[in-house]
Amino acid sequence: MKRLLKCAAALLVAGCGATEPNQGEDTLVPGSVFFDFIGAGASVSRKFDATGTVSILDPQWGTTPMAIGELNTARPLRTSILGGIPQTDTIWDQALVRVNRASVGTSTYKTTCFGIAPECGADSSAVQVEFGARHVPSTVMTRYVCSILQGTLTITTLTTRHATGTFSGTGLCTEPNNVQTPFTVTNGVFDVGIIIPGKPLPKG
Repeated sequence: MKRLLKCAAALLVAGCGATEPNQGEDTLVPGSVFFDFIGAGASVSRKFDATGTVSILDPQWGTTPMAIGELNTARPLRTSILGGIPQTDTIWDQALVRVNRASVGTSTYKTTCFGIAPECGADSSAVQVEFGARHVPSTVMTRYVCSILQGTLTITTLTTRHATGTFSGTGLCTEPNNVQTPFTVTNGVFDVGIIIPGKPLPKG
């Protein structure tokens, strides 16, 4: 615990989270998923800003914003980025970015293949944003589920411990009553640490 506190305090000064951790030793790293958007109940531009520190050994939903990435360098190749902002103890706004590659480059969206199945192709990607997602069993549905249907996603830098990139596009938001409205994302940026191999992203 003492090491965690020292690491968290030194993150911005000494880059503590950039070191290679042992499998049994936790490390806190900074991360961010940011974008401007129109939709999800608003006709004016708003900001999604999931910026905070997170464990790369065991990331969990908590009471502060977080962002983390996952890299799969074996087949199927995949890079996943998760960002979340708590609204209450049990409700989060969250964004999930996925792309069928484990290298730098630009990909296009194929939202019909959101699960990033092999048949979606090596360059398919997807961005889904859930506003009001619940992380406890509940009969209340997520308020808005929004997907980009047309646009691009670029991985700018990628290592086994760090990923950066950009994304933007247009799509639709779906409400629990199945009403759909336009969704536009601009200025999308991610800069995240990569979770230790074999550890899962937090479940939404």
